[in-house]
Amino acid sequence: MFSAPFPKTVPRRTPPPRIFALCLAASAALFVGCKNNVNDNSFADSHELNAKLIGEWKFEYEGGYELYAITTTTFVYGGASGEAGYSETFSGTIEYASNFSDNGVIIVQSDNLPDYFGESGNQYLGIYYRDLTAKTVKIANPTDLNHTDGYGPTATDTLDGAKAKFTVDAAVDFVNWSMVQSQTKQ
Repeated sequence: MFSAPFPKTVPRRTPPPRIFALCLAASAALFVGCKNNVNDNSFADSHELNAKLIGEWKFEYEGGYELYAITTTTFVYGGASGEAGYSETFSGTIEYASNFSDNGVIIVQSDNLPDYFGESGNQYLGIYYRDLTAKTVKIANPTDLNHTDGYGPTATDTLDGAKAKFTVDAAVDFVNWSMVQSQTKQ
């Protein structure tokens, strides 16, 4: 028989403690040093209107337009469609805002809401916005997407009721974002 050119057992080598410590520190730095934006709650919400929203925002299409005019205290919506033969306007006082980065909801108190938002008189309505930049934003008046015809009343009688109803997370119940076009700052 032939003899083996190397011993039958290979001695086990363990890394020196310094290399092990460096590898452990590098691994920990990867986990601790990376910012997880999915659950990042670092945006402080003072419940004041996002200053980037102030101004006039307009979307024009063939035969019509939508216009939102926002100041630090007031909100005005105007829209018209020659093809559909309608024109509507409503306005109100901004009572509360809930912001999360470039998305949020503005709660407006109005006494001239169109009938499909609710009863006439002093009512509160949440106006949603999304994808806010310095030049564009998607703004949407709420509609009850769970209502049988998709146009159930959405306004509330109290500010507390509106704060509970019109949350950033509840936008999916009131806005079909695939149908909302971006408005441009004028």
